Amino acid sequence: MSAENPRVEDFLAPEEYPAWHPAAQGLAQDLPGESGAYASTRTATPYTGKASAAAVSSRDDGEVAEAAEPARQSKYTSRRNPNLKKGFRKPPAKYAARSPFAPAIGAASAPDNETPQRKRSQPLFREGSALNEPVTDEEMLVQGVTPMPEKRGRGGKEPESEFTRAKNIVLNQLAASPKSRAMLEKKLVEKEISAEVIEDILNRFEAVNLINDAEFADMYVRTRMNVKKLSRSAIRRELKTKGVEGELAEIALEQRTEEDERADAHELVRKKLRPSMNLGDRAEKEKVMRRLVAMLGRKGYPAGLAFSVVREEVEAYACEMGMASEDSYFSYD
Repeated sequence: MSAENPRVEDFLAPEEYPAWHPAAQGLAQDLPGESGAYASTRTATPYTGKASAAAVSSRDDGEVAEAAEPARQSKYTSRRNPNLKKGFRKPPAKYAARSPFAPAIGAASAPDNETPQRKRSQPLFREGSALNEPVTDEEMLVQGVTPMPEKRGRGGKEPESEFTRAKNIVLNQLAASPKSRAMLEKKLVEKEISAEVIEDILNRFEAVNLINDAEFADMYVRTRMNVKKLSRSAIRRELKTKGVEGELAEIALEQRTEEDERADAHELVRKKLRPSMNLGDRAEKEKVMRRLVAMLGRKGYPAGLAFSVVREEVEAYACEMGMASEDSYFSYD
């Protein structure tokens, strides 16, 4: 020890210091040497913000000791490699050679003949079972089972057959609203489906009762007479345009009786009468009656029925509203 840097430990013996003094425990004071640097052999521990296992711990008897084993660094506190770009992960070695980006990641492209083949799928059933043997399309058709289409690769989509396209067209049409066979056939012709496929697909749908002209006609007549209040003749003409005529149409029209037609005609005329109509004036009255008769004629009612219903309703409304009627005569052209 040089005279320029005396230490306290040089003047007193360790046993002469009080118990709380570090020199009494055999610890020497670290002072700079002649060169100005500390001669301590301790390794500096960087500050991490957490108590390390090398920190000095106090004991009950007042003695101070250091942990013999330093704390292990957690994986969450390790520094990130700055050479790796964020979000980029190097693929495994077995896929690196087959990657189209092999030059970019530093892997050599593998030749075509060295590309590993995929493992073949194991049989679904136990070895030796007859269920593992392939079944031809002819055998499936004999058993009444439609063959499954062949699977294609990821790069392409199997083209839709004409039969499948026709089936999808019919299903979409029936899902929108009920259709007759003639309406569906007309739609398939517009989509340029061949006549053989049209006949086949329509027969299949009729066999499972998805196409039923009798039920279609019954539903159509019931809807048109309840909603639109059409007459039998008007509904018959509309059914003919839908491809339903003859016996099927007449059976469906049986639910539309003459009494129902007359009651609906009275209801239609009654809804058209307004207090603003001057039924006391003959010219105004004839004008109103002609318009009402024409309205019933557009709905298919006969001229005689339309005229009698209009005259009865107009006279009854005029009496109810207190309008003087000069003459109830009305000539229908």
